[in-house]
Amino acid sequence: MRTAYFDCFSGISGNMAIGALLDVGLDFKLLDEGIKKLGLHGYELKYKKIKKRSIAGTYFEVLFSKDTKQSNRRLSDINHIIDESTLNKNVKDLGKKIFQRLAKAEAKAHGTSLEEVRFHETGAIDSIIDIVGVSIGLHELGVQNIFSSPIPLGRGFIDCQHGKMPNPSPGALYCLEGVETYGVETETEIVTPTGAAIISTISKDFGIAPQMKIEKIGYGAGKFDLNKPNLLRISIGESATAGQLCDKIEVNIDDMNPEMYENVYEKLFLAGALDVYTINIQMKKNRPAIVLCALSSPEKTQQLVEIIYKETTSTGLRIYKGLKYSLDRKIKTVKTAYGTIRVKLAYLNGQVVNAKPEHADCKKIADQAGLPLKEIYNEVLPEIQKLYK
Repeated sequence: MRTAYFDCFSGISGNMAIGALLDVGLDFKLLDEGIKKLGLHGYELKYKKIKKRSIAGTYFEVLFSKDTKQSNRRLSDINHIIDESTLNKNVKDLGKKIFQRLAKAEAKAHGTSLEEVRFHETGAIDSIIDIVGVSIGLHELGVQNIFSSPIPLGRGFIDCQHGKMPNPSPGALYCLEGVETYGVETETEIVTPTGAAIISTISKDFGIAPQMKIEKIGYGAGKFDLNKPNLLRISIGESATAGQLCDKIEVNIDDMNPEMYENVYEKLFLAGALDVYTINIQMKKNRPAIVLCALSSPEKTQQLVEIIYKETTSTGLRIYKGLKYSLDRKIKTVKTAYGTIRVKLAYLNGQVVNAKPEHADCKKIADQAGLPLKEIYNEVLPEIQKLYK
């Protein structure tokens, strides 16, 4: 399966995303022809190769003519522009989905309704080109799976159309609800609302790079000179569609103090075990025993075997080769009368098939409210049902 990993070590913006897609192989002519299908006027697309801290990348920008008029566009106006184009349906759907997230975030930030959110003319054109351009790029490059690193968040204040705003802007931060983030010591706007809307919509998960055979790497350049390369890196390659290669390490133990298992679990997980569990069995002479099982990626297996030998009383074990299948997963937050609770969602072919509240969140709220845990679960269940739709 064609997979892309967005490494946002210096943030993300719309033009950085398109720059990276161009750098990784997107044909500029195809991008330009696709954007022209939107029927927009008063702009010109430009790109060039530049260096950021000695690393080469592609800088993409949208230039406007002096007579480009200033006016306002609603979300419905932008959706109409996309719908009336002759772009591929998948490109249209993704573009509208990203814009929907951006508009919802801006509405929330400014305390208004979705349809009252306005995009001024140049900003609207810029955002439309960035968002639809990314959709075109992903389609043309045949990307089916997208993952991202956690997103860095700046600090301090930035100058926006509405005056000084906290960094990142409220709109950008609302776009990142449910996304893994971390703070950095920069007062530059390294994550824009458009960039945040794009990555939060297209990425299935935020963490370390997925297992894949990397074929192409591209860098999209930002406009700032920072103390690190102001670049967005995209890696594209093939990942197995049949499942993740996996080893199952299995050992029977009948002579170990049960108190020791907690320590074994901890060490195995810290070393990278995908899962660890035990099964009660009866051995020879009807002796009660435990089967200790650890699932491992092949490169971690030897390390886990050594831990089992060192931390248990075992003198032998078994290893089975296989594949580990996983549904696509994402975490969303839902609101309840007692506070927000994270919900784990599992997707099959783009549809939610399983949803489960985060137990730690429910327990924390129950403890704070002095309520039985089951009441918190009952409170969040109706909200979870809505996520299946």
